[in-house]
Amino acid sequence: MARFIFPLERVLNYRQSIEDKVKLDLAKALTEYEGQKKILEEISASLKATLKGHSFELDVACLKHENLYREYLIDGLNKQQELVNELEQKIEDYRAKLVQAHQERLVLEKIKDKSWQRYQLEMDKKEQVQTDEVGQNTFIYHKSGY
Repeated sequence: MARFIFPLERVLNYRQSIEDKVKLDLAKALTEYEGQKKILEEISASLKATLKGHSFELDVACLKHENLYREYLIDGLNKQQELVNELEQKIEDYRAKLVQAHQERLVLEKIKDKSWQRYQLEMDKKEQVQTDEVGQNTFIYHKSGY
C-alpha cells in the first residue's frame, strides 16, 4: 500500500515554525512587560514615600534636594509609564500575529485532514476492488469444478 504524502507538508511545517516563533516572541515580551511593570510600581512607591514623608527641616538645601529627587522620580515614572504602554502595544501586536499564524496553520491542517480522508477513501476502494477480484476468481474457480 502506498504511503500517504501530503504535498504541502513543508508549508505546514513552515507555518508551524512561524507560529512557534511568534509564541516565543510573545512570551519574551510578556516577561519584559512584567519586569518593567514591577519597576514602574517601585518608582511609584518611592514617589509616594517621598510625598508622605514631608521634611520639616528648614534647611533650604535639603528641601531643594528633596524637590529635585521628587522631580527625578516623576520624570522616571513618566518615562517608565511610556515604556510600559509601548510594551502593552507590542504584546497586543504579537497576540494579533499569533492569532493570524494560528489561523493560517489551521487552514493547512484542514486541507491535510481532507487530503488524508481522500487518501483513505481511495485506499478503501482499491482494497474493495482487490477483494472483489479475489472473490470473483474464487467463484470462477469453484464453478469450473476444481
